[in-house]
Amino acid sequence: MTKKKLFAFVLVSLAAVFSVLTFLPRKRTPEPELDNKCSLFCEGLLCVRKDGKYGYVNENGRIVIPLQFESAEPFRENGVAQVRAENERKFINPRGKTVDLPEKTPEQEKEDVSWYRKNNLSGLQDKDGNPLTEAMFKEYGPFAENGLAWVYIRSGGYVDKTGQIVIPLQFSAVRDFASNGLAAVKYGGKWGYIDATGEYVIEPQFEDAHTFTSSGLAAVRVEGESGWGFINEKGKFVIDPELDGCRSGFGSDGLALVRKKDDRYCFINRRGKVVHELLEGTEFVDFGFNDGTLGKGYIYSRGTSYIFDRKGNILIQPDQYDELSYRYDSDMFHGPC
Repeated sequence: MTKKKLFAFVLVSLAAVFSVLTFLPRKRTPEPELDNKCSLFCEGLLCVRKDGKYGYVNENGRIVIPLQFESAEPFRENGVAQVRAENERKFINPRGKTVDLPEKTPEQEKEDVSWYRKNNLSGLQDKDGNPLTEAMFKEYGPFAENGLAWVYIRSGGYVDKTGQIVIPLQFSAVRDFASNGLAAVKYGGKWGYIDATGEYVIEPQFEDAHTFTSSGLAAVRVEGESGWGFINEKGKFVIDPELDGCRSGFGSDGLALVRKKDDRYCFINRRGKVVHELLEGTEFVDFGFNDGTLGKGYIYSRGTSYIFDRKGNILIQPDQYDELSYRYDSDMFHGPC
């Protein structure tokens, strides 16, 4: 074989190998399925827009900070909101006064530990700012009553307030520990519930699962034509999985916000009986009292937005404002009115 033919053969061989490698299936890192936190009336205020100006109203719809800004965002956990007036961006407090952006939230000031960010990753630090862990977590949750918080890198687990990983990072999705000491986790494609030792109290068997509320019940979804139902702390169904959707757990008033098979949203009691229904034609419900304790909810219905309480009373009427803005999992959402 001549040198030219040998060189051509090598080139063809390398091209063939590259082509095969290019079309080989690549292993993809699964996207984390994480619990979302949302706040409708952060600091007791809701950002609204009317006639091109932004301001803030309280839970009864009364204007607290006048509609005067060119743009505005919902209040954050650190007690400030970013607004723009006369082409100048600034931060205001719940009284509408201009303030500097605080480094920590009031809750973080009280805590012995807090989270810090570095290179788009998070770590745990003590109250003096000394790192307890490296900045290695992609996501993290709040510390529960049992002193554990979920963390996520390529999988999820739980750490204590010293930064020690006490429940290994082995779950594809994780949720907060509830006051009853149980946390919903996803493993092997199914949801179950573990205790603070990482042992299963309710084996993985559900397609989806919410956090237990103070009622001692949790909403879960089963496989097949059946849908959502409610289980007790032993994993037994108290309300059969015959609901099309679930927007909340049971609150102290004994009510939960759900969607029936006919797509109607309603509040049910712990016997599964409908107490009252929401407006006909409702297409989407958000801020449906996810922890069973929030007193207000948000409706998106045929392009209109309004605020209601757990009795179904409308507090902010459709078309009262041009836009309602709220924060969802650290992101802002503008809902049309």
